[in-house]
Amino acid sequence: MRLLSVLVLGSFVSSLGSGMTAFALGVWAFTAFGTASSVALLQLGAFAPIVLLSPAAGVLADRYDRRIMMVLGDGGSALGLLIVLAAVTHPAPSLALVLTGVTFSSCLACLTEPALRASVNELVDAEHYARASSLLQLASASKFLLSPVLAGALLPHGGVTAVLWVDVSTFAVTVTCTLVVRMATSGRAPRPTGDGAMRSLRRTVALLHEEPAVRTVIILTSLLTVVLGVLQVLFTPMLLPRFAVGQVGTAQSVAACGLLVGAAIVGGLGRVAPWMMLSAGLTLVGAGMVGLPLSDSPPALTACAFLVFAALACCNTGAEIVVRTRIADDHQGRAWGLISLVTQTGYLLAYAFAGPLADRVFEPLLLPDGALADGLGRLTGTGAGHGTALLVGLCGLGALTLIPLALSPRLRRVPAPGRADREAQVPAPQEEVNADVTAAPAARAR
Repeated sequence: MRLLSVLVLGSFVSSLGSGMTAFALGVWAFTAFGTASSVALLQLGAFAPIVLLSPAAGVLADRYDRRIMMVLGDGGSALGLLIVLAAVTHPAPSLALVLTGVTFSSCLACLTEPALRASVNELVDAEHYARASSLLQLASASKFLLSPVLAGALLPHGGVTAVLWVDVSTFAVTVTCTLVVRMATSGRAPRPTGDGAMRSLRRTVALLHEEPAVRTVIILTSLLTVVLGVLQVLFTPMLLPRFAVGQVGTAQSVAACGLLVGAAIVGGLGRVAPWMMLSAGLTLVGAGMVGLPLSDSPPALTACAFLVFAALACCNTGAEIVVRTRIADDHQGRAWGLISLVTQTGYLLAYAFAGPLADRVFEPLLLPDGALADGLGRLTGTGAGHGTALLVGLCGLGALTLIPLALSPRLRRVPAPGRADREAQVPAPQEEVNADVTAAPAARAR
């Protein structure tokens, strides 16, 4: 756990910087263009490369030194931020140029996530998987927990430029942490097999497809990411029309404390069956999102979002345990790359459609003269931001419909992890694996 903690520290700092940039650019886009669609477009540019390139990044993580992949990802992404800096400091800022810089930065950052996730199996025993997952979630939580309030405090004084420079500077810390772990694990780098990249991916696709519990959890998380993507992209546009930037940043940071609390609780639970974590998490996610359109004060909105963030720790940990205990160690990088491609496509769909839906459909419904103002509007309130909150609440109902998947027999048969799970992860002989892949129907590769 000591070496993983060093990687987590680097991930924490990197996440903190990228979260500050995301918040600052979201405020900049909404202020400059006045639509949720412009905010969603930037988030789409930041996220799409990470999703679409994740299988290739997963192959690299299993074939080459995972720490080098992380150094290239963290250090190289800073180059894209320099493009963003040039764009926002231009006398006539261009959303297209900002989007170009964000996308370029994301293309390099995609190398980091599969390598970091695969490193858990390399550095940690199976009985500590839940604890390791909670540490990674804590690091990721910094972009929600601390970044909004820090960026909100810095924006009035230094503007978006100061926030971007802070983000650029964080790469020195993350690269240093990664290199420290690399020196301590110089003999544990993955050994490239004789297989080509595409053959390696096909083998991993077959393994994912052949395991019923993994298939189920992929379907479940794919649907859940659509729900969560709507909340992520619309949270700021939902609040900015009603509250000051500082209040919005504070609300996001306090709400993100739910990630901290949730991860701490999950890390202290010990051995818990993944289906229990998933079903409990989905219930709380749905309840929190349904409560958002019914709340009209910063404390109430923050409390609902806090509940959603806390529940995510249960969902994430439950899904990770299924994958880590059902997929062999030497396939972990490719597995997480492919799983990210499939499941996080839901975020891309949400980022693409949530903004236009909020702007053109739901916002007009709950304006003072809107079609729902005299009916539902009496319960939710009317005015700017309320229609957006209604869309988020409907997605919360969608999260509740996923609970039966979490309670399915396939997931209920997956026990809480222990040392025996790690010892059982013995790769099949090469001939046997290749025979399985050859016999697999073509539909498996879809």
